Amino acid sequence: MVARDVCLLGMILAVGCSKPTAAPVPPVADVPLAVPTKSDPGPEAALFAKDFLAALHDGKATAAHLRAEFKKAIAEPVFDADRARGYSDAAAENWLKQFQGKLGGYTLASPRIDAVALYTGEIKAEKPLHLLLRLVRHENRWSVDWFSLAELSPAESVATVTPQSFAATAFLHGLLGHKDDLAAGTMTVALKKSLAPALGSETRLFNVGILKTKLNGYRGTATGYQLAKAEGGTASGELIHASGKKPFALKLVAGERPDEWLVDEIKVD
Repeated sequence: MVARDVCLLGMILAVGCSKPTAAPVPPVADVPLAVPTKSDPGPEAALFAKDFLAALHDGKATAAHLRAEFKKAIAEPVFDADRARGYSDAAAENWLKQFQGKLGGYTLASPRIDAVALYTGEIKAEKPLHLLLRLVRHENRWSVDWFSLAELSPAESVATVTPQSFAATAFLHGLLGHKDDLAAGTMTVALKKSLAPALGSETRLFNVGILKTKLNGYRGTATGYQLAKAEGGTASGELIHASGKKPFALKLVAGERPDEWLVDEIKVD
């Protein structure tokens, strides 16, 4: 009787001490957007910037990396569903492909990181490239609110980066890089309407063709620039032509998004 009880007790203890077999853990899907977990957003922004630029260089960057506001500047709607959103994801991904293989050996610098991170950088190449990257943190997730590359004139100098100088430089990237969609993306709607009023039954608020002509007039033969000042509501400097330099001035106004500034007036002598 005692032996049977001891045996039964041993069986109970054996069952109680045994550990259930853990269910297999499914693989974690790759998430292209880094999620900040620390009170200091700096390291997370830097990680996202590095991952995005690596994906861009490898041809793996997707529309999911980009904010809707930036996609509206670079990716015209194609289908009815696109028009409802104001952009095309397919067009955005096609736009990103142009940078494949072009971001090796870059350096980055950032003056400040909070809800917005502003980066400038340089890519070492036969023709050095100047890089602009603006990240926005929304709902604990970083995404790209601006990206552009531009060839630098040897005489160019870039001012210390502030939201205003970033906006002015982004406009100049588009203007001198013959990328009118980017230049237009840095301008207020009021400026675009005043320079290029919509014609007839156009649904757009401004005429793209007329705006291109106006931007080409500002650009002329310029191949570089010097940004001497960008503070408050103004930015100024010189456009560099083979025949010399021409002063320019921009009026800047605050936009609706955090740390966003837009060009509201352009003067080129």
